[in-house]
Amino acid sequence: VFIIGMAILNIVIVFLPFTIIWFLILLGIFMKYCFSCLEKTAKGSLVPPNITSAYEGGIVLALKLIAILLIIGVSTIGVQLWLGSAMATFFGVLALGCCPAIIINFSLSESVIDAVNPLKILYLITAVGLPYGLLLAIISIMLGSVSFINELISNEASYVSLGLQITVSNYYTIVVFHLMGYMLFQYQGQLGFIARREEASFKSTRNVLERSLANIEIHVK
Repeated sequence: VFIIGMAILNIVIVFLPFTIIWFLILLGIFMKYCFSCLEKTAKGSLVPPNITSAYEGGIVLALKLIAILLIIGVSTIGVQLWLGSAMATFFGVLALGCCPAIIINFSLSESVIDAVNPLKILYLITAVGLPYGLLLAIISIMLGSVSFINELISNEASYVSLGLQITVSNYYTIVVFHLMGYMLFQYQGQLGFIARREEASFKSTRNVLERSLANIEIHVK
């Protein structure tokens, strides 16, 4: 419902004044929900987050993501000016491959600086290891799937076709964020992330059976 609703609203704003502002609002809402999916999966929950989680702080989130894109873009231009087109192309491909790491770092800290910090990006990639490459391969297949499905839908410039294409793109975007959250859950130990932190107010001591069941739950996950 959320995905289809966002697709319809993206078509409606074309007819409204200040389209770019409405677009930023919708982008913020959608990306906020995507990050909610990532965070909830990273905590070991496979239940989709409530839609209401997308309505708070969406504009700020959209602006931060745009800032990250600007930093990458400016850095690429700087590499081109100083080192030439070949190195700029290499840097662009490298930055594209680091996008999942950038998104995960941003979800952990909500800081633009931490998200694009090369040391933090390198640490995350090396901590995950080869499965990070598998994640990139899966994302590449999904991007190809989006293009293929959009070709099947239609190339006609109709609002129905546009709505269907936005729906497909939004669906795959949420799936990608879900996968990144699952990777974060799997490698929480290496990344210093605690999926199920106990509340400070919880002071009761669990008995041997409860502790054993908790350990079994962790191993099953």
